Amino acid sequence: MGSLDQAPRHTDKQKRRFIEQGFWNDDTLATYLEKWARETPEKPAIVAGDRTLSYAETLAASRRFANSLLALGLGKGDVVGIQLPNVPEYLIAYFGVTLMGGILGTLHMPYRAAEMVPLMNHGRMRALICGAATERHDAPATAFALKSQVPTLEHVIVLGAQVPDGCHDLARLIADGADCDIADPPGPDDFALLCFTSGTAAAPKAVLRDYRTITANARTYSPTI
Repeated sequence: MGSLDQAPRHTDKQKRRFIEQGFWNDDTLATYLEKWARETPEKPAIVAGDRTLSYAETLAASRRFANSLLALGLGKGDVVGIQLPNVPEYLIAYFGVTLMGGILGTLHMPYRAAEMVPLMNHGRMRALICGAATERHDAPATAFALKSQVPTLEHVIVLGAQVPDGCHDLARLIADGADCDIADPPGPDDFALLCFTSGTAAAPKAVLRDYRTITANARTYSPTI
């Protein structure tokens, strides 16, 4: 699968053309989150069952999480893996990781250690966010054990009421981080996402997405943003 350092990039000529044609600009994800938190702070940004977070609350939570990650020693360009279902904390983690310049590495929910190890090593993931243990699968124990097989893995961050020793509590990182601007935020050419194809016919292929392509896609399908 190669390394992240060898990830293909658009050429300078392509970049200039896309900017001149209006497909690309200098936006990042923070551009939109901050815009709507400023213009419509009380408007719902995340709705999940009986939970609702406004844009102002979402920005504040994401920024606190970003600063908690920085306090752990993570920084720009570091890959943070995530294996969570569709819950509000997934979006907060996504925004938080990218606000501080990290790269969110998505991991399919059914994956277990055997499937996760090569993907995490390829991404040189320094942290992994996972859910709490259930009767069917002990995600924190699995994640913690991966440290012996993924040399770069330093932090396991758990969402749930029971957080094992040696792991970080995602809720506490979101609640306790500093609610202040990021000193060295990412730019439009920085990578934001590391995704993997399904790998049904061969090994999963890694796809790195930068802010120019992510925001261009968002503007295409949601022109009001």
